Amino acid sequence: MERRVEIEVSHEDEGRTIEKMLTERLGLTRKQVSQAKFRSGGICVNGVRQRVNCRVHENDRLQVLLEEESTSSAHLVPLDVPPDILYEDQDLLVADKPAGLVVHPSPGHYGDSLANMLVSYFENKGSHVMIRPVGRLDRETSGIMVFAKNQAAASRLERQKAEGIYKKEYLALASGCPEKKSGEIRQPVRRIPGELMKMEVSPFGKDAWTEYEILEEYRIEKEHMRAAASLVRLELHTGRTHQIRVHMAYMGHPLLGDTLYGTDSLQRKSAGGGAAGLIRRAALHASGVTLIQPFTKERLCFNAPFPEDMKRCVDSFLCRTI
Repeated sequence: MERRVEIEVSHEDEGRTIEKMLTERLGLTRKQVSQAKFRSGGICVNGVRQRVNCRVHENDRLQVLLEEESTSSAHLVPLDVPPDILYEDQDLLVADKPAGLVVHPSPGHYGDSLANMLVSYFENKGSHVMIRPVGRLDRETSGIMVFAKNQAAASRLERQKAEGIYKKEYLALASGCPEKKSGEIRQPVRRIPGELMKMEVSPFGKDAWTEYEILEEYRIEKEHMRAAASLVRLELHTGRTHQIRVHMAYMGHPLLGDTLYGTDSLQRKSAGGGAAGLIRRAALHASGVTLIQPFTKERLCFNAPFPEDMKRCVDSFLCRTI
């Protein structure tokens, strides 16, 4: 699949070589630059073909013709199940991932991942796209997944993440009601030594930063159970594995249904089998993403609807206090 990309040279890039612009500004690999060099009209400045060692000047328009590798179906088995596509253009695809679906093939799930579904989706359209996920979601987590459809778009989106331009919000159902209704958790996170999956807050971990806001509080009073829960909006400033789940458990308010990071009051007191009776996964949903389209510079906002299992969980609560 071909994609012509054009960028305008800024004042800061005055005098840079075309090769530097392509590798550092567009994020192209050396292989992609080399391929473009030998393609007709592959690398041009203001419509005129140029060598990569030529220097550009402010307000020049640098154009490069990319041909993305069509290898996405070479190692992935197509899964003919329609993905829930929220948005698509030349550079991006945004999907709403259901809970229980892995993003990429993994042990035990080599043919039933979201990536397998997308391979089939593109093949049915007569195209072959090598998708590149921007971030990740755990198998249990539902919600928005963003994929770049070319290397340049992927590099620009990763730069947006590093600069805090790319923002992702989550909604979670947590056990109990935090005393402080909004704030931040800045505690380092690491994998527990000897564990394959489980993480922990540790001074030896990597920096991790989560902002939270309590949107609603719920009280539950039944014959066999008295407990509380909260609907929480969260934003990540870092992307550590299980970061939200670990940080909420560290606060003493693990997510409902999260059997990996602690047994909450609902799990202890519910006569119907604990939190699993309310929801059978960690109650976490990637609800919104805001980003800048890598090339048109348009500000894009996406929202994934609140999932049915979390709705049912909320509906089972007796009263709301916020």
